[in-house]
Amino acid sequence: MTPRISTLFRAVAAAAALGLVMLVGAPAATAAPSLDMGSSSGLKDGQKVTVKASGFAPNLKNIAVGQCKEVQKGPSDCNLKGGATFRNADANGAIADVTITLAEKFGSIDCAKETCVVAAAPLPTSSPADVVAANTVSVKLTFGAAASENTQTSDDTSATTPAPTVPESDDANALPKTGGTDSLPVLLMGAGVLLMGGLGVLLVLPRRRHGISA
Repeated sequence: MTPRISTLFRAVAAAAALGLVMLVGAPAATAAPSLDMGSSSGLKDGQKVTVKASGFAPNLKNIAVGQCKEVQKGPSDCNLKGGATFRNADANGAIADVTITLAEKFGSIDCAKETCVVAAAPLPTSSPADVVAANTVSVKLTFGAAASENTQTSDDTSATTPAPTVPESDDANALPKTGGTDSLPVLLMGAGVLLMGGLGVLLVLPRRRHGISA
């Protein structure tokens, strides 16, 4: 698998993870992770922001970070090209900074007409539902206008969470998921389908290219 394909697969995985969290909504959390990206309003298309997040459970793995539509149904509702990725929390519950490129429009999503967020949350396949719920945080984005607050904790998050790519070893990024335990099996199945679908596409494309050149 080439570096380019590996990066794309990571983005698809992160988006899939974030999608699950946003679809269900982030329940009230006992912990209060925080996410700071500087200004979250008056943003410009293509603007680069550095996301700083902390307050996660110590050493929590596979935390997805990225830009997505607030309520999403799949990877296409996330800005995969913007740098969505996974991170692991250190012993103090902080993750390494993530720089992403914001997009006012990506795919069929127009953030000027619907709510978009930058979020961070652990993969539902790596952590129990209660851990995901307690470690999910997001910040709403406003493009082209002056805005309000730039930092938001999980207590302020009603139904959003971020989304990044396939987890890497120690410096992986991950996406969170939340919701009742009754829906956990369904969500995990959905995540599996999304991840395998993305992997399938990435694996098939190179083979087709070889077939054409042969």
